[in-house]
Amino acid sequence: MSERFAFVKFDDAHLEHQRMVREHTESLEELVSSLGPSRSVSVALTKLEEFYMWVGKALRDHQKGGE
Repeated sequence: MSERFAFVKFDDAHLEHQRMVREHTESLEELVSSLGPSRSVSVALTKLEEFYMWVGKALRDHQKGGE
């Protein structure tokens, strides 16, 4: 398997970044969810999940030395 798919355990600095992003993302999730159920809220929450996923990838890539 290529390195592209290898698991990378975050170091302390990257774990702290992930923690901060997660806290802000959870706050945004609460705010958006408070609008009540609708298609646009569902899309916004999906995009928030995508955002969190891509930040995780960016942190991984940064820790590995870029890419």
